[in-house]
Amino acid sequence: DKQSVINLSSTQGATVELFANWTETSVSYIPTREGYTFDGWYKETEFTNKVEDTFTPTEDITLYAKWTANTYTVTYNSNGGTTTPSSNEVTYDSSYGTLPIVDRVGYTFTGWYLNGIKIEDTTKVETASNHELLAKWTANTYTIEFNANGGTGIMPTLITMYDKNTVLTPNAFIKE
Repeated sequence: DKQSVINLSSTQGATVELFANWTETSVSYIPTREGYTFDGWYKETEFTNKVEDTFTPTEDITLYAKWTANTYTVTYNSNGGTTTPSSNEVTYDSSYGTLPIVDRVGYTFTGWYLNGIKIEDTTKVETASNHELLAKWTANTYTIEFNANGGTGIMPTLITMYDKNTVLTPNAFIKE
């Protein structure tokens, strides 16, 4: 006796992978969706009448998959700086929300990154697992000006970067 299933729907336009376990009078489905937990089949889009895990249809019916977005832990790698908090819980398909403030002496923070892609407060969580965001930094540049302090002459201004040894220009000032 052949049976067919029609009109299974998933909310938010997601693709649903179905696995069917057939018996003589009933069928059960176990769908999957990345980043979500399946919360059952419902008879309507408002999710008020849940269908049992094994359901024996008596007429044509459309069943709607209900999904709950999973939460994951994001760890913040400050990459030589300091950050608080060091981790946070995020929800799949939602924004990361407020990202932590980081600090590193001699450097300017340029952002949080995941696999080379900049992550901002409004970026949607699309990684369906615990993951790490990496802080990226740019070394500060500094200007060294020489003051003759009563002497005469000209010395060029030097521009250097934090954490780099800079060879100073030999003194060209003259004190009379």
